[in-house]
Amino acid sequence: MSRSPSLSRVRSLFAGWALLSCLPAVLAAPIVRPSTDAGSTYRGPAAGVDWARPVASGDLDGDGYDELIISASKSWGGFTSRVYVIRGGPDADRRGIVDLSGVAADQVIIGATVDDNLGASIATGDVNGDGVDDLLLCASNASSGALTNCGIAYLIYGGPDFFAQSTRPLSVASNWDLRIIGPESGADMGGSSLFGGLDAQAAAIGRLDADAYGDIALGAHLANGGGSDSGRAYIVFGGPFPSGFTLDLGSGGFPLVRIDGRATYDELGTVVRTGDITGDGIDELILGVQYASRGLFTSDGAVYIFRGRAAWPALWRLNQTPADMTLIGRRKNDELGASLAVADFTGDGIADLASAAPGAEMGTLNDQRGDGFIYGLVGSTSYQTGTYSIDYGVVTPNFLLIGDFQENLGMLVTAGDFNDDGIADIAAGEWFGEAASNGVVEVLYGRPFAPGATFNAGVNTDLRIVGAPNDRISFSLASADTNGDGRDEVVFGTPFNNGDRGTVYVMTHIQGDADLDGDLDLRDVAAFQPCFAGAGAPPPGAGCTQFDFNLNSFVDAPDLLKLEAWMTGPGV
Repeated sequence: MSRSPSLSRVRSLFAGWALLSCLPAVLAAPIVRPSTDAGSTYRGPAAGVDWARPVASGDLDGDGYDELIISASKSWGGFTSRVYVIRGGPDADRRGIVDLSGVAADQVIIGATVDDNLGASIATGDVNGDGVDDLLLCASNASSGALTNCGIAYLIYGGPDFFAQSTRPLSVASNWDLRIIGPESGADMGGSSLFGGLDAQAAAIGRLDADAYGDIALGAHLANGGGSDSGRAYIVFGGPFPSGFTLDLGSGGFPLVRIDGRATYDELGTVVRTGDITGDGIDELILGVQYASRGLFTSDGAVYIFRGRAAWPALWRLNQTPADMTLIGRRKNDELGASLAVADFTGDGIADLASAAPGAEMGTLNDQRGDGFIYGLVGSTSYQTGTYSIDYGVVTPNFLLIGDFQENLGMLVTAGDFNDDGIADIAAGEWFGEAASNGVVEVLYGRPFAPGATFNAGVNTDLRIVGAPNDRISFSLASADTNGDGRDEVVFGTPFNNGDRGTVYVMTHIQGDADLDGDLDLRDVAAFQPCFAGAGAPPPGAGCTQFDFNLNSFVDAPDLLKLEAWMTGPGV
């Protein structure tokens, strides 16, 4: 961007500060922003429909802007669940308050039957290989023929005509492209036990074999495998399926992978994710099993990692053959694997894994609500071969984020590049965070973490978003680049406020934008100056954290240079 002559005066100021400041200012707290700072706020269409459980994103029309995908997934009382799709665009992060009781979404997808829990799990990715994200929606409570509550997943192809219709009832076969029927009655494919399956994470799309198509991974947590309710996970290999095609996981007859849970009541398949943590160009299948136990119903939790490969076995029984990598919760009630995020958090070009254990707690085990830990596993090419078992009761994680006292950090966790530095960041929710059940989203910026680095929520993290009293804002959590600028927005939501109609928030956070006007400009330079205080100065205020661009806990000369380089606003 061209700069006006006033930039020379800014450079003179920078040079003067550099000479006067012998020591950088030390930081100790994150930037705190209220949820009301969100540039776009979407209010639910009606009360009591479980709006915003869950939310997701993907570029479904191929225009370079992520769409928001929001479920109203109520699954009882004769309700027909709906999924609302809102188009991205250049203004998508600053639309103000949009009330969907009076303004229509760009598309509403309507469940095929009442009480089918459409939208319990959502995933996006390119299954048919046309270069555009496709949309996968799970109706976990759906039935098919003699199979009751088996669960059904619907795939809708993305493309430039995705929004050709404003409503899409899935009872009409022409409105979906692929339908996948769950394996058995009661399997609850795409669902979870927690809160009636309204916050499930049981679907993903990733390139799990060596071809060019995204593959579908689905969890059926109540299917029987290694025991009653041991759970199963399935891989359905991607390809250009003809529209209106149906696959039945119970009858088979097509290439797929079935993974059986290890033990009774483990509920394998509650959390399903993909990502390439071995650096070989093929995604791994990663399954979080929060109820996995060392003893009898101890729920230490486990994460199972299966390397992507050109040829998969048709059946993998975990009670006979271990996963390629197994992560084990530290102790009783940790519930490791309750949520997972996969992205390159260290900037080395290989994806890493953030595994949430919302029941984990510091000190003596007291069986109360946990503080919540996020365990970091740094990806490596060394994981391409061999079998690994990593017990967090013995092994120090590569990095660790600890939640507030008894606030269950990590009930949901996601990844996105929120500060636009090319390295993925971690966003984790505390559903009941703060004294009045406000709800908190805690953001830790990615960086080359020192081995064993430990971070504490609200102490040395980078951004903390706090809801209003009783809002519980992090009951849904995602990331999205809705405005196409390359920087991800933090997307979070709650079904509980706004008269139980619920709200979804889209927040952009520009690091160093002290006045929140969307630019780094001369007003931000003025805010920077007291933070770059030098030797003998009093400690800087909490607001100075936003100027620590290189994430070394100081406001120092490299930060000064980055502020100069990134300035874009008026008068620069």
